[in-house]
Order: sequence, then structure tokens, then C-alpha cells
Amino acid sequence: MIEISEFEFFDSSLWLGTSPKRSFQRIHGTEELIKEMNYYGIKKGIAGHFMSAAYDPIIGNEALRSELIGQECLQANFVLLPPGCRELEKNYLDKSLSQGMVAARLLPKTNRYLFEEWIISPLLKELEIRRIPLFLWLGQVGWKGIFEVCKNYPDLPVVAEGVGHHEFLEARNYFPLMAEFENLYLETHSLISYLALDEVVKRFGAERLIFGTNFPLNDPNVSIMMVTKGDFSLEDKKKIAHGNLEKLISKIKR
Repeated sequence: MIEISEFEFFDSSLWLGTSPKRSFQRIHGTEELIKEMNYYGIKKGIAGHFMSAAYDPIIGNEALRSELIGQECLQANFVLLPPGCRELEKNYLDKSLSQGMVAARLLPKTNRYLFEEWIISPLLKELEIRRIPLFLWLGQVGWKGIFEVCKNYPDLPVVAEGVGHHEFLEARNYFPLMAEFENLYLETHSLISYLALDEVVKRFGAERLIFGTNFPLNDPNVSIMMVTKGDFSLEDKKKIAHGNLEKLISKIKR
């Protein structure tokens, strides 16, 4: 029987800071997060900051950067803003990449802007040029938003996260998109329908799945089990566990 450590899990959706949902608050600080990662058998991860997601992206990104200084097993996912109000300095993306950012999120509902081309296009073009993976919550942009981004920015890796909505229970929405857009990936923690992850592997290949737990808001055991107990090859399990995310990061143009 293969040990959990041999999968070398690389978690794309970890969180630091104080959760707005305090009943879910289980960890306080980077040291506790790494301790929990070791407990569950997660080798490394990409972390966001609750302050970026719920309050202020710029302050939250800076707090995240400070938390991750010197932490080799953790990298950063920054929440970005469209450039219309000039809230981010001109070289913000390049500076962020030099500080350990390997992915970005957009949260238009939380940050009060329309997820429309005339607002977000300049930012998405910059992300596409650099091949920075873009994580999008379905509760923020919906499948229509995912469709538009994948269509208009074919060289931009788009990772759909089922946060804030139960649309990952509806394969009728994401199967057509997976079939049409090779730049679309699914983060795994919300693929909780019966054998959903197995079916995605069967139809589209393991390469289209990015492992994530949404910890500490969700129990990592659920995400881990869907991979380790899946009815597909060990090679595919390792792609999902860490290989696919590592490949995306390796293609970032710094």
C-alpha cells in the first residue's frame, strides 16, 4: 500500500489569517498551517490570505507576503484588482512574482466591480502574457464568466474553484467547457458528487485537475481521499496530487 507521503500533495488552496467565519478558525499563523499540512501529508502548498479575500486585497497581499518570508514549502496566491482606479502600482505583477506569488485570484463581487471585458481585460492580458494561473470562484463569476475568460484568453491557465456555490455538483455546466477549452482546470475540493473526479479523469484526462483542499475551511481528508482512492492509475493520481500544479507554475514567465 502506497504511503500518503509518496503522493507529494501540493495544495493549491490553503488559507492564512483570520477567517470571517470564526467557527471554522483552526489555525493561527504559518507555523500552525505547516504543522497541519504535515499531519495530513501535504508536502507543500499555495496560500491565500483571508484579509485579501474578505476585506482589502492590497493589505491582505502584503500580510501574506510577510507571513511567507522564509517558508520554502509555501507560495502565494494574491488577490488582484482591475487597473481602472490605479490601486495597484504599475509593476505590481512583476514585483509580486519576485516576492513568491505563483497564482492570482479575482473576486469581483467582494471587491465591487463588474466581471466584464471593459473592466478586466487589461489585467487579464497581463496575466496571460506571464502565464500566471488565475483562480476564479464560481460564486463570484459563474460559469458564464469562466467561459468568457477561457475563450478570450486561450493562453491563460484558468482554475475554476467551486467556492460560494454548489455548481460543481452540476456536470452539465462544466463538461462542455472542459471539452472546448484546454486552458480550463478544475480545483478538486468541490468535486464531491459521486465519482465526479473519476469521471473527469475518464473523459478529459488527469491533467485537467488541480489538487486543493480549501483548508482550514474544509477537511483535507476529503480531497486527499478522492485522489488516493480514485479508480485510475497511480501515475494519474500523482499528476493530480502535485504534477499538474507544478507544471503550471513552471510555465510562468517571470
